[in-house]
Amino acid sequence: MARSGNASGQIAALSDGQSFGSLTQSVRADSLRGKRVRFTAWVKTREVGQPGSQNGASLWMRVDGGGGSLGFDNMSTRSVRGTSDWTRHSIVLDVPDDAVGILLGMLLNSTGDAWVDDATLEIVDTQLPTTNTMPASRDASRSAQQREQFAALPLDFRNLDFERVR
Repeated sequence: MARSGNASGQIAALSDGQSFGSLTQSVRADSLRGKRVRFTAWVKTREVGQPGSQNGASLWMRVDGGGGSLGFDNMSTRSVRGTSDWTRHSIVLDVPDDAVGILLGMLLNSTGDAWVDDATLEIVDTQLPTTNTMPASRDASRSAQQREQFAALPLDFRNLDFERVR
């Protein structure tokens, strides 16, 4: 099931109980340091969530650096629940000068099925407000280890439209 093209990403709960799954990519932050970025993707859901539950399907993005997390949003207060057609969602975060890596994707913290397609990451004007939900946390004792974690990763996200199957 794709919004456009021939493919999309999918997460399916394997049981009727509450589940958690994530599609994730990680890259080095080199070319995005000092910028504000917007992660946008289209999400579709089927029977996501249980009555009374606040859990659902969400995009998520985290900016790491300084031995901690410098920015984070997982749409916790605006997750997608129920059955929905393709809907555009966005996350906007700053990438500070000491950022070493960026992680992004979609998560399903619920029952049901969720699809993601046509994702993009773009630099945006700083007049656009961020959706950051967590204060930055730095831990100098972990900085070297964190830099090493991201050192071998690619510089750019790949296949965000899910069309290149390997």
